Amino acid sequence: MDSRRAHLWRAAAWRPLVAGVLCVLLGPGAASAADGSPLAGELLTSSDTIDSGHPVDLVLSVQNRQSVPVSLQKVDVLASDGLRACAWRQTACDAHFASRPAPVRSVAAGDTATLRYRLRSQGRLWPGPKLVVVSVHGRYVLKGKPHQVSLTLSKRVQFAVLGEAQFISGIGVPSFLLLPGFLLLATYRLLARRSRQGEAALPQLDVNAMEFVALSASLSIAAVPLFWVISWFAGEPRTYLDGYDTQDLLAVWIGSIAAGAVAFSVPAALAAIQLWLRTPQLTDSPGQALSRLARAGEGLTRTQMRFRHAGPGGEVPAQAFVYAAPAVEGDPYWLMPPIRYTCRAGAAPDVHRRLVELLRGEAPAKAVHDFLRQHAKDVDLSWAPGALRGPVQVSAPQVRGEVAAAPLLRMEAP
Repeated sequence: MDSRRAHLWRAAAWRPLVAGVLCVLLGPGAASAADGSPLAGELLTSSDTIDSGHPVDLVLSVQNRQSVPVSLQKVDVLASDGLRACAWRQTACDAHFASRPAPVRSVAAGDTATLRYRLRSQGRLWPGPKLVVVSVHGRYVLKGKPHQVSLTLSKRVQFAVLGEAQFISGIGVPSFLLLPGFLLLATYRLLARRSRQGEAALPQLDVNAMEFVALSASLSIAAVPLFWVISWFAGEPRTYLDGYDTQDLLAVWIGSIAAGAVAFSVPAALAAIQLWLRTPQLTDSPGQALSRLARAGEGLTRTQMRFRHAGPGGEVPAQAFVYAAPAVEGDPYWLMPPIRYTCRAGAAPDVHRRLVELLRGEAPAKAVHDFLRQHAKDVDLSWAPGALRGPVQVSAPQVRGEVAAAPLLRMEAP
């Protein structure tokens, strides 16, 4: 009798060890009958990753380890927030797929029943690991006595936003949170490089550089409340900090590129307009010439240049005022003849006197231009007679030398 008890004690001592080894071998999605449970099973998914909007197959296999049939009564499928399980052919999933009758009513002794479900993501989630738990509840009768039995299985799946891995890893951004700032900087840099502007502002876009991370993070932080404002106008105020989907990814992507394009284009357009307003034209009138000089903040005592002018009889020596000097060495000069003003008959007596005072005091072009605009009906402007009839472009080799500066406007009495 003592030897039999010893044998039973040794067998009982080995049972937890054997059960532990089997659990390790089978993994978290499997359950065995090593602990004496009448049911064993395994929980499988068609993919370890579930993408937003794309379901994965959830397959549950239940094996009857009893010598009598087991009647399966219900199956509970619970998952992390944002994941929903539904029947195999069901297109819409309930909020809680729980306490549903088992599709297979009875499992014969030694047989295995296979149950199929669909696992879908709903709403906007934050990427990362999610948990699915399945509980099977059954009943069997042994020696005329009913018994309740249950089996619980779990499976860990990885949730990912469809297209995020391809987009984010493709451009080398370490996180979705840095995506708005990176795309804005990249778009700005691309447009600046194409237009040959801003080369020194963002010489390189090294995502590993501390300066880039700081600037990109700052812009990305500013994008969060901006996203909320835009979604508020759309009728659904929210941010992507709690979760996002493919539509949010595309919205952030397109919006960041648009923001980068606007950030470069608006200042560039304003600068282009200002440059156009200051850049001489061959058709400029004396009034337009004064306006451009006023916008450039220049004066009316200007340097004169000697050059070779192509006239009807060939090239002849000429002299003209500098309208605009070359921005780059070797570019042509813009030259123009003197401007003559004449006071009309009936003009106010002090118009000529005040204009002379401005010119003698070497007032800037803006002051003279504003005065002439106020008295446009009293003063006529024209190009002074000479070799030139207006602004001209002269190549650098044709310019022969510089002459002392002189007043651009000629003071002639009416």
